[in-house]
Amino acid sequence: MSKKNTMMIIKVIGEIDISMANKIMQELAGIEDDISTDKPKSRPIVKIHIDSSGGDVDAVLSIISALKYSGMEIHTYAYGDVSSAAFLLYCIGEKRFATVYSQFLYHRFQCYINNNTLSNHVNFLESVRRKQTITDNLIIENTLIPGDVLNLYENKSWYIDINDAIQLKICTDFIK
Repeated sequence: MSKKNTMMIIKVIGEIDISMANKIMQELAGIEDDISTDKPKSRPIVKIHIDSSGGDVDAVLSIISALKYSGMEIHTYAYGDVSSAAFLLYCIGEKRFATVYSQFLYHRFQCYINNNTLSNHVNFLESVRRKQTITDNLIIENTLIPGDVLNLYENKSWYIDINDAIQLKICTDFIK
């Protein structure tokens, strides 16, 4: 992105994995030199177009960290399926756009434990709980979804249609 550009588009289509996260972080790192360290009157905008059933939550948290570090204004666009880890990415948008075809899905972490020592299992579960708290807090801070509602979905998925998404401020702008 050159200094003259004020917008960047990132497409998140399909499964989110570490390879996709690395590509996005490289793109964002390339603009760091272009953004002045002084606070500009208007920040450059990054538009994230999402149609994804989710993927690796660690990859998504890396993308979110890079986006927040970039200093850019984040706009997210739901173009169909925005599920699981993709839902978390969508919720960090300062402006969040959706269409009548958008559908959202929230669920708690799903993890599998292989045969290992008990202390490794305990450490792993503590790590999962910490990440669950981080991800739930990101959703709570950016929408009108209260924490007690998220807790209702401890062992099941929550499919959220566009009408509920508008009411809960999951989406801030509706594209007709």
